[in-house]
Amino acid sequence: MTDLRDKVPKSDPDKDAAADYGLTALSALVPVFGTAIADLTRGILDRKAEERRHEFNAAVADELDALAKRVEELTPAAILQSDDFLAAYATAIRVASETASQSKRRRLARALASMGPSQMLPPYRKDFYFGLATRYSDVHIAVLKFLRNPRPWLDAPRRASWGAELPGWLWVGVRLFPDADGDELRDSLTPVSNDLVSDGLADFEPHPGREYPILTAPGQGFLNFVAEPE
Repeated sequence: MTDLRDKVPKSDPDKDAAADYGLTALSALVPVFGTAIADLTRGILDRKAEERRHEFNAAVADELDALAKRVEELTPAAILQSDDFLAAYATAIRVASETASQSKRRRLARALASMGPSQMLPPYRKDFYFGLATRYSDVHIAVLKFLRNPRPWLDAPRRASWGAELPGWLWVGVRLFPDADGDELRDSLTPVSNDLVSDGLADFEPHPGREYPILTAPGQGFLNFVAEPE
């Protein structure tokens, strides 16, 4: 079987920028310099988006090839013909072209592979998890991974230097925002925790006998869906 990656159209990000953006005529645009700058900016953004789309398509091809090799009766062609996959791809390629995060693009590629016909989740659950994958930032994922195994983070020696006024789960911010103070950590991570609670992926409420928050079953299911490594 030929790898799907070989069929991804080639991209040439090293093209001559002057030709690519039509800047050879820039000298003629001096009277409307603002328009010229707008055209230049638009060209740069379009080119960057194209580079991201190409990288994403290559990542998707890798994921589908790997999935087809794991599941004998499944082929990349069968996945690509799935209505669920095609609908999800239309959303994922747009999000991938707009995000600067390479790790999010890779995560979207893994989530997209999970939208194929081999995934055993019911359609409503797949749609829910895929929607989260398009919305969530790398910080959301980092907090979820922290909740998956918080004990090593909470036992870290550096915790003692931060004072007891912060909730335990905020210690994840020591790694995510090493130069931030307590207020900055709270401002950065509280909206993320609110999202996770609202979506049912985490429980931050204190409970007797439990010193740190937990990842819920849907939270673990989401990490499995996007195949997030330990």
